Amino acid sequence: MKKTEKTQHDTPSKVAWLLSALLVLMPLTSCGLPAPDGGISSSQSTPVPQVKHRDFLSVMYCPENTGEYSRSLFHQANALVAQSVASLVSQNSAGVVVYVNLLDNSPARPENSVLTLKIPAIPAFPKIPVMTPTPTIDSTDPYGSANKQSTISTWDSGVSSTYQNQVKAVKDQLDNEQLDVKTWGDKLRALNPRLGSGPANIWECVQEASHRFNGWPGERYILIAGTLPNPGDASTWYLLGPHVHFRFIFTGCSSIPSCQSGEGAWGRALSAAGVRDQRYFDAGESQALSTVFGN
Repeated sequence: MKKTEKTQHDTPSKVAWLLSALLVLMPLTSCGLPAPDGGISSSQSTPVPQVKHRDFLSVMYCPENTGEYSRSLFHQANALVAQSVASLVSQNSAGVVVYVNLLDNSPARPENSVLTLKIPAIPAFPKIPVMTPTPTIDSTDPYGSANKQSTISTWDSGVSSTYQNQVKAVKDQLDNEQLDVKTWGDKLRALNPRLGSGPANIWECVQEASHRFNGWPGERYILIAGTLPNPGDASTWYLLGPHVHFRFIFTGCSSIPSCQSGEGAWGRALSAAGVRDQRYFDAGESQALSTVFGN
């Protein structure tokens, strides 16, 4: 058989064919968008929301469990607190602890401590990384620029993968904590204990809160759902401090004058105790709230 001899023009024609193939295929395989410098961004990352950091939050909630307080208001207050606590599950937060003590003539009794919830710290979503633009093919050095393009594409792919894994880890933790808080909230909504003896001793609830808060940093909330019995002599109270927020929700008063009298007496007592702020919400006002925190 006669061999076909190669001509001098065969090799250059193959090189030209390879160069044209590279120029066509490389932009297609980089899977990116044009970068500002005309190159190709080799990996894309989906941005996630960034939120302001929230410090640790400790909460003491005492719903009144006596014959003096409407059972309907008791259940509505519990539902509002469950809803409010659910909103505390957030990225970039230092954690939450919530104590629930039934409020009767001695809320500090062990049997009145009915629910406790701890939400651990949740990190912030990572910031979207800045990718290195993948260079375009240099026609004067196609092989060298192809190697650079491959190296940068591999690097960007690793950066993007790390970012996506970090995002997934935060999302998974959020999902788990939301499930735990929902389970806790369902238990709070379902509370229907046997009535305790009155009158409601709010001050003992405040004392119990103060003892428990000592073990935690950050902001503190004391939530009371119930009637507004006179606080009595507040001269023996110790300072609660400027990190304490006090909220009365679903207040049950026999008349407008009795509510005004109770709010005035508690306002003076709590101001003397040095709380940061205090709010009073009757049933109608409480029903309009989406959360007890921040109001």
